[in-house]
Amino acid sequence: GAKEIKLSPLEFSILEFLFAHAGEVFSQDALLSRVWPSTSERTAETVRTSISKLRQKIELPGEPSIIVTVHGLGYRLVNEVPTGGA
Repeated sequence: GAKEIKLSPLEFSILEFLFAHAGEVFSQDALLSRVWPSTSERTAETVRTSISKLRQKIELPGEPSIIVTVHGLGYRLVNEVPTGGA
């Protein structure tokens, strides 16, 4: 819709990176090295927390997630979000 979503600079960077590499899976370490500033606190928990907050802001209740957790591998942005219908 036309709802404005406020993202932190880090959340925006994560989303921008995932959109640029839609469909590719990135481990927590890969995201840390490619998205996080080198001077910041960088842990696996930081990635999980940031992805969780980002999902809460950009996803609608009852709709499929566009940021998918690939068990044991990392995260990816889906190429196409499934829609209901025929």
